[in-house]
Order: sequence, then structure tokens, then C-alpha cells
Amino acid sequence: MRGFKGYINHVFAFALILTFMGCGPRLKTPEMVSFEQQKMDVSKLQSLQGKSPDLVNESLKYYGQAVEAHNDNETEESSYYVKLAQISWQTAERRAQYLDHRAKMSTIKMRLDQAQKLLNLALKRKKELSEMQTRQANLI
Repeated sequence: MRGFKGYINHVFAFALILTFMGCGPRLKTPEMVSFEQQKMDVSKLQSLQGKSPDLVNESLKYYGQAVEAHNDNETEESSYYVKLAQISWQTAERRAQYLDHRAKMSTIKMRLDQAQKLLNLALKRKKELSEMQTRQANLI
């Protein structure tokens, strides 16, 4: 009789453990952890917020939905929202890179235009000097 009671107590304890495990906090997926590490880089987050706030906010919104789905034990939906968050974040990074590149290119173009003006001015003066030397040679 004592063995049967011990068996029932073990089964009951196991059932309690399973019940509490289902109700407790769940471990985050590697994708969620990776995304959280990305957004923890404060300087990068601020930079992206300045250059493409719409995409960063969209990415954070998707991540919030992924966390909600994860907490509701909806793994497929959570994975979907994490992917959307990652794609939005990567798009924000690419847009920031593009804007940086465009700013550098406009600076370089401005320098090129200034150099071209100086070159044209130098060529004009060289031509005038050559004409003056020709006139001087004709006078002598």
C-alpha cells in the first residue's frame, strides 16, 4: 500500500511541475536574443533613429509583437514577427549607409566642381598668357 501512495505522490508532483513549467516564463529564441543584442547598441540605435526613424520604430513594433506571440506560446507567429523585425532593422541600416554614402558623394562632387572651376580658370589664364606672349613676340 505504501508503494502505491508513493507512486501517486510522484505522479502528482510530476504533474504539478509540468503545470508550473507551462505557466512560467519561457526562454527566448536565439533570433530574439540576437535582435535584442542589436538594439542594445545605443549609439547605433540613436544613429538609425536619426536617419530612418520610421523603419526603426516599425522594427521595434514587430519585435514587441514577436515577444507577445512568444509569451502566448505561438512559436510560428513569434518567428514570423522576429523575421519582420530583423528585415526592418537591416533595411534601416542599409538606408543609413546609403544616406551616409550620398552625403559623402555630394561633398566629393562639390569639391570636384570647385576643382573644375579652378582648372578652367587656370586654362583661361594660360591661354591669355600665351596670347600675350604671341602679341609681344609680334611687336618685337
